[in-house]
Amino acid sequence: MAKTSIHITPAKVSSSEGHNLRLKHLDHVRPEFSKENESWCEVEDLPNHLTNLRKLVKEKT
Repeated sequence: MAKTSIHITPAKVSSSEGHNLRLKHLDHVRPEFSKENESWCEVEDLPNHLTNLRKLVKEKT
């Protein structure tokens, strides 16, 4: 039987924060679709946002 392994490395904080905030330029990202991205960092009323997301999921599925 084959063995499996896991490799965990610490995050590169200097680049991960820029990536998470969509500030870092990435070659594989298509800029014409970037305007449709949504970020939870900008959500002021998180409980209301989650309620709206649940409704949207029920409508779409």
